[in-house]
Amino acid sequence: MSLLNKYEDYSIKRKLIEKEYQNYLLDLEKERTSNNGADIDAAKGRATKERDKKLKAVDEEELEATEKTSAFLVELFEDASEKSTATIKRILLESEDLINYLKATAKEDITSRNGISAQKN
Repeated sequence: MSLLNKYEDYSIKRKLIEKEYQNYLLDLEKERTSNNGADIDAAKGRATKERDKKLKAVDEEELEATEKTSAFLVELFEDASEKSTATIKRILLESEDLINYLKATAKEDITSRNGISAQKN
């Protein structure tokens, strides 16, 4: 799986979780009556906690993958004279995947990966 596909998967997972959450809130509001307001509010609170838990799991999964691929930047800037042609080609492909991801993703949707983030420090 290319870097682009891998990180798009995380973005898609987040969007699906958020969409599921928003749809659930809409359904809850449709069921609201003058008698069940407290129950609806409690259900919304539980749904928010569940959404946050799911988003955190995706973040942790992405962080784990990023930690495994953080060697990418080290490899990218190491002395190429000590690398095989196959290694250089692999690094170039990973670089192209990352560039394509950055080009195809809105700034607000970019999260830190491979040591690169949309945030300016």
